[in-house]
Amino acid sequence: MNFLAFGILTSYAGLIVALFGFITASWKRWKSNLHHGLVVMSLVSFAHTWYYMFSFIKWSFDDYKSRHPAPSSATIERASDWLTNTKLFEQAWAVVSTGLYNWWWSEQLCLFTAGPWTAFLFFESKRLQIPHVWAYMFLGQVVAISVASNLFFIAIRLAMSEPSSSPTRRLGQPLCASPWVWIPIFVSLATIWRTPAVAGTSEFLPNLLVMHVLLFAPFIPPSIVPFEIPGRISSTWLYAILGSASLVIRARTLREIMSLPTDDSVIARLWETLHSHPAQSSIGWDVIWTTISFILYFTLFADGGGDRVSVGTLIVDGIGSLFVSISIVASTRLMAREAALAAA
Repeated sequence: MNFLAFGILTSYAGLIVALFGFITASWKRWKSNLHHGLVVMSLVSFAHTWYYMFSFIKWSFDDYKSRHPAPSSATIERASDWLTNTKLFEQAWAVVSTGLYNWWWSEQLCLFTAGPWTAFLFFESKRLQIPHVWAYMFLGQVVAISVASNLFFIAIRLAMSEPSSSPTRRLGQPLCASPWVWIPIFVSLATIWRTPAVAGTSEFLPNLLVMHVLLFAPFIPPSIVPFEIPGRISSTWLYAILGSASLVIRARTLREIMSLPTDDSVIARLWETLHSHPAQSSIGWDVIWTTISFILYFTLFADGGGDRVSVGTLIVDGIGSLFVSISIVASTRLMAREAALAAA
């Protein structure tokens, strides 16, 4: 029996618990200022996405047993063999990256995470002095982006409710990103562009790992950055570039999907694909919950700094996310906010 395999799985669960604890321990005055609506969204998105994640783990184990029959082996030994010989991370991403309809869902989450969400984490943590922002990125990658997003929204509200959070501090000023921030983001977007082409090849896993690892680079403390590189980009322009890049990448995927022959409507095929495999359901519903969380936060929960928008904007953003992507809608919304700050 390979105890190391079980140790890795146990360590993964322990990492998730530790990240939750680390993030919540960094919150201040949480008992009096915690917004219950955001907490509920965090819990619901966690429960829904991880229902499918556990379903994927069961599917993977059953699939392994069907391909490696050994009736006399004990379940615990079969599970050990399965964990030793199965790359769950690569297996799940291979499912959600193969096929245009599958990638239509997964691409949205990748573009949002690598683009506007990474930039949002960076700028808001600088603006409001939110500590340990890397932990939100880490939690998003090992649990769900929707869960990490809602927790970061809570951190924003708590930071803005501090007595030291004056109107000037809450509003802030447009910030700039150094090349140490925007270069990793752009390279990650390039890996997303390449993913459909390398799915099923030996380049798939390295490409996937580059995308995930580089997203931590923007949160490296400036004190350990070896040297400064000229070429800072304002927050307004960075969101504009990210929105444009997302639009180009999404346009390619949508064009290829529309060119496929099918007897069903595209929406019907996309809905069918969403529930075609537990790994696909997990990431697909993470897209949906991330979209809901972002739009509702800026419509209902955000306060100060001109964040809150009208219900009409909620409808426009919802329709825009349905037909294009939350990465484009979020980039556009955040670009407009930064432009308003620059003009103030």
